[in-house]
Amino acid sequence: MVDVPNDEPLLGYREIAEQIGVSMATLRNYRRRGYMPEPDVMLADRPRWHPSTIEKWIRMRAVGANTSRHL
Repeated sequence: MVDVPNDEPLLGYREIAEQIGVSMATLRNYRRRGYMPEPDVMLADRPRWHPSTIEKWIRMRAVGANTSRHL
């Protein structure tokens, strides 16, 4: 997990699922399998990502690099 100060809002599973058109359960599976980037922050044991992190991940998915190992 990256601990970098950032003024961006934080996104949870719900917002990301809506953005990319998958269910929250699918995103949880992606994370469990290492297909998502590590959360930028954990709030009360809930992962949260900055929009820029997710936007980068979406771009990488579009070219076939869908694992966090490629970030």
